[in-house]
Amino acid sequence: MKKPRLLIAIFAALLIAQPVPLYATLESFKNTLENSESEAEKKTTEADASEKEKDPDSSSSSNSTLFELMGIIWQGINFTFTYGAYPYAEDGFIQRPKSIVDFESFDFNKKNYSFSAGVSAFHLGGIGAGSWVSLSGNIFKFFGPYLDAYIITDTEQVLGGGRAGLHFSLIQSNGYNLAWYAQWQGWGGALSRHAFVTGLETRVYPVKPLTIRLKAGFQLFSSLSLGELEGEIGVMVKAWEFFLGYRYWGIAEEHFSGSPWHGPSIGLRSYF
Repeated sequence: MKKPRLLIAIFAALLIAQPVPLYATLESFKNTLENSESEAEKKTTEADASEKEKDPDSSSSSNSTLFELMGIIWQGINFTFTYGAYPYAEDGFIQRPKSIVDFESFDFNKKNYSFSAGVSAFHLGGIGAGSWVSLSGNIFKFFGPYLDAYIITDTEQVLGGGRAGLHFSLIQSNGYNLAWYAQWQGWGGALSRHAFVTGLETRVYPVKPLTIRLKAGFQLFSSLSLGELEGEIGVMVKAWEFFLGYRYWGIAEEHFSGSPWHGPSIGLRSYF
């Protein structure tokens, strides 16, 4: 049980030693978001009427056949394996039968779960700096929890955020993993808001010990949405991943160009 205690200790250290941002503008972030919300509310009522007169599509039978085929492929990918200890483990991270002959003797339920927990320090230019802790993974083969907690400060104000939701695997292999995520998010402190967060996350393991993580999604507030992009490159040392990353937030209604907030991050992640 040393890993959880070590992660907690590192997270506490990051909270205490948060880097002082170059642009201390949490108040500016708050004002920009509130102004964009008021503008979005004005446009919402104008767009509702035109959506009600569309006829249903008559190609439902062909669509159902396509979905059935996709479902069969998805089951074949996500049920015919067992998890290894971590990426680049000697016996593999995603373990499958090596041949058709091995199917009967292969233990598909040897390990049905896999999780990763990470902590990082980050800076978002135009908002502030802070710490982010995350837990995600599959409690059974293809689905499980996705939890985040973070703090952002500009040394004058603090924005605290928490997310809780679901991680759903679409593709799993030793070299490439793709998952959909859906979370409820709450903000407190400098801004009080809640949102539905959804998107796609991919993890790539091209060659030992290199790792790549990409994430793209939206924070869907009542009046507007924030697009979020994350990219990380890391190195695996047994079950530990050390990574450098970059995070980007932007208001989707302004085509991400009106008020972008972005900056680097550094952290570590443990697989278990």
